[in-house]
Amino acid sequence: MGKPFTRELKPESGKVTFYGHDAKSKDILSDMALRLKISKKSRVLLETLAAEHLHVVNLSNVGVKKSTIIRFFRKLGDDAILLIILSMADAQSKMGPSTKESEKKAYIDWCRKIVAEYFSFIKKQFEIKNLINGKDLIDLGLVPGPHMGKILKQIREAQDSGMI
Repeated sequence: MGKPFTRELKPESGKVTFYGHDAKSKDILSDMALRLKISKKSRVLLETLAAEHLHVVNLSNVGVKKSTIIRFFRKLGDDAILLIILSMADAQSKMGPSTKESEKKAYIDWCRKIVAEYFSFIKKQFEIKNLINGKDLIDLGLVPGPHMGKILKQIREAQDSGMI
């Protein structure tokens, strides 16, 4: 929805860009949802889909760490599946005729694989209780503060990724 408002033509290359269309789309959807009196939960979902849809493609790049993908799913939960489906449709629409079929297939295959991995492994990891909590750290002599949150986050990420 935000693309018409962010369309730019780069004179040096003749390339059309839509930088910031995700944020603009989020704003448009938010305003529409408020006018239509859509529930807050549904409005937040629409905003999230608009704002985050480009991140899925980035996650499919070679070399993306498993911990980055796990953080994405932890942040979005089951809504990530809707986002992946949206990303698949978005990718199909923007991959023009010059795009090789093998590239399209590779992206769709990655999406299928990551959804299967979410339901077979990642989601189950999230349901496992934290190995350590703030009380445990206090009992070890740590003083509560932002550093404690960072420690707990690092431990949880290591737990989610199977390192511990």
